[in-house]
Amino acid sequence: MVYEINPADLLWLLIPVAAIILITHKHSLSEIKSHIMPIGRMIIQLLAIGFLLKWIFANSAPAASVLMASVMAGAASWIGLRHLKSRRISIMLPTFISIGLSGAIYLSVCLLFVLKADPWYSPKIFIPIAGMIFANSMTGISITCERLLSEIKHADDVKTSQQKAFAAAIIPITNACLAIGLVSLPGMMTGQILSGVSPLIAVRYQAMIMLAIYGSVMTTVWLFLTLTHSAFKPDAT
Repeated sequence: MVYEINPADLLWLLIPVAAIILITHKHSLSEIKSHIMPIGRMIIQLLAIGFLLKWIFANSAPAASVLMASVMAGAASWIGLRHLKSRRISIMLPTFISIGLSGAIYLSVCLLFVLKADPWYSPKIFIPIAGMIFANSMTGISITCERLLSEIKHADDVKTSQQKAFAAAIIPITNACLAIGLVSLPGMMTGQILSGVSPLIAVRYQAMIMLAIYGSVMTTVWLFLTLTHSAFKPDAT
């Protein structure tokens, strides 16, 4: 059974969200405008991707899936570097390579060896899995950059800063693995269960995704630290 969501019913969620935004603003914890932009962008981007995916699903082709994944990797790279305003452009390419190469490895394993998807480029499988992998890699890059900028000012050498940045970057996925099934049911698993899929089948899919995300985050951050080593030396910051 698939539960239909009326777009108008989503407005109910805006009530508590708006309330906490006003409360935190009143207590000088945040600015209202800092929340309007991400929420507004989220709505617009979801509408846009909904129409785009509908077209891609109706016109399935290898080029369309690969192009879409490339755009997603590029966007993930750019957003992940938001803490590096002055050097964002200069290290965009190594970041894209880190996210793209890592994503390609784990996405290929999922599609070809675990799911044995036929065709491998089926957008209904290819794009959602790529999105989950890229999104978590993006978070890893973002945390790495933030921690590097903080640590490089106090550490004696770049290696120490990199070690601390790497450790911080994998905290979210490590916590997710520790909490799964006990504290949370991840989005993919929840969506499948709501769609009527057996929980025992849903957990297999989720295990695949979690392993792919765990590996891709570590690989992405390792590649990023390797390729951008010179950009984070004390004299370069």
